[in-house]
Amino acid sequence: MAADGGHWFSILATIIVPLATVIILFTAACSGTITHTVGDSIWSIPQTEGFYNKWASSRLFRPGDVLYFEFDRDLYHVMRVQNWEYQMCETNIVIPWEVYHDGKAWVTLPEEGYYTYICNVLDYCSLGLRFELKVNKSDSP
Repeated sequence: MAADGGHWFSILATIIVPLATVIILFTAACSGTITHTVGDSIWSIPQTEGFYNKWASSRLFRPGDVLYFEFDRDLYHVMRVQNWEYQMCETNIVIPWEVYHDGKAWVTLPEEGYYTYICNVLDYCSLGLRFELKVNKSDSP
């Protein structure tokens, strides 16, 4: 009897696991979320000060989209900060909203609004390692 129960479990697992995988993939595809590689490259000091803002302004961000940061964890990190900290490239941030320092970061944009990111290592922010973006509910920028 136990062997027979194991047989049914094996059959169910063979059917349910692939079916669940298809459902999860279908749900993700239908949700329309997009993963954006920040700067279309690695997070590092850019050639021009406005590079990352130009990158962000050329994209449409929606709630649920993901920002993907890839960077050298020994040289850089990513912080989500308040707008005034972003504007001033404030480097002495006591309580940032979010901090990522592991070298790879996936950051979900949960709702519409403005988001500001910097690197506050040394003077990297003032060298252009920062950007702001707007998340919209609709397809209009």
